[in-house]
Amino acid sequence: MNLDRRVLIGALAGVAAAPALAQAASVADKPKATEPPLARRLAGYAGSLRTADLDSATVERAKVHLLDSLGCGLAAFKEGPVSTVRELALAGGGNAATIIGTARRATLEWAAFANGAAIRADDINDVYVGRGTGHPSDNIAACLAAAEGAGASGAELLLAIVLAYEIEARFLDAAYPDNRGWDHPTYALVSGALAAGKLLKLPPEKLAEAINLSLSGHLAMNQTRLGELSNWKGLAGPEAARAAVFAAQLARAGITGPSPIFEGEAGFFKQVTGPLVIDTQSFGGRGKRFRIHDCFIKSYPAQAQTQTAIPAAAKVAKAAGDLSRIRAIEVKSTHLGWLMAGSIFAPDALRDPKAAGLRKLITVREDASMTALVPKQSPNSVTVTLDDGRVMSERVDDLPGFAGRPMSRAEAEMKLERNAKAIVKAEQIQRISEAVWNLERTDSTRAMMESLVIVA
Repeated sequence: MNLDRRVLIGALAGVAAAPALAQAASVADKPKATEPPLARRLAGYAGSLRTADLDSATVERAKVHLLDSLGCGLAAFKEGPVSTVRELALAGGGNAATIIGTARRATLEWAAFANGAAIRADDINDVYVGRGTGHPSDNIAACLAAAEGAGASGAELLLAIVLAYEIEARFLDAAYPDNRGWDHPTYALVSGALAAGKLLKLPPEKLAEAINLSLSGHLAMNQTRLGELSNWKGLAGPEAARAAVFAAQLARAGITGPSPIFEGEAGFFKQVTGPLVIDTQSFGGRGKRFRIHDCFIKSYPAQAQTQTAIPAAAKVAKAAGDLSRIRAIEVKSTHLGWLMAGSIFAPDALRDPKAAGLRKLITVREDASMTALVPKQSPNSVTVTLDDGRVMSERVDDLPGFAGRPMSRAEAEMKLERNAKAIVKAEQIQRISEAVWNLERTDSTRAMMESLVIVA
């Protein structure tokens, strides 16, 4: 995401003062020796999942997250890095999968990368909060490409999306890889490979190989999110989608990868996360809740833990009136908010002496009672003290789209219109929405992809 496109959260959000500390790892014991390797267990779960295992509420969640991701992709169509990646994708040839916003196609890998770049560019897509945070919608780019390449039905696409969200969320529940210097798109390699492989109709043994291949050569470093940010912050997730689709195609052709990729002497557990317990028996399925219900959709193009800080800060600023009268600002947040979040400023705002003055007044504290509300809510409060001693405070616990307030169809369409109205007209927004809402009744994704074509 370009810095000049990021919103000014404002010094009142105050989360910029949160120290960039490493989160303490909390890892479980090694899996029992009698269990099959994790890659095989994950492949078995993915291979066994059927469209009939999705209840109507889960199908609805998948469609809302898909519509939101498509809207994010359209909204970022003219972004510099998005345009550059799209041009590279189209220059590479291929006729397998469509690039969002166009009627043109590229190879599966390039389509996954280009569409992922668009979905992720403005940092307003969805989030999952476990022991750390990730963006499950990174997987949607892999699913779109594989579904189109395989001629999958709309119902099969939705199943693959639910599967991908389940896998990535379960890994985020187990451990956050940045504790050891790795980035969360590393988990999207596993989820994306399984989802793409499912759409390509790989049997379990080849799904396991897709996992092996995706992880062995494509681990993401957490330096992406530290220090001076680059274009790659918005492209690391798309790269995982690209690598996942590539791995699934290799596995389909009979190529094998290192095994056991998780438990091996130089495998994923030893090199990346430490030993984890991933209990596939507890995963979502018929009668069991899927993790897609615990994801939330952003309202603002800003870091996940700042979402509620933004409206809280805006309310306080409006009440205070003259910001020059503020003498102190205290922000209370969750543990992840205190630990990880940072305010994001447009370049001009960084040089604004008024904003710099406000930043000096900020303190940020963790509030244990707020932390206890995660993940259904992600509260922040902003309290200011004025020069006459008056104290003003606002707290916001959640927003539409949070796990405790799932985004409705109407709210999803409103967000799509708000984000993409400069790119597409109202009647096209309605066509896109209808294509998604009817997706499980279609025998392909063609009509949905055609609805996204931007008319000059």
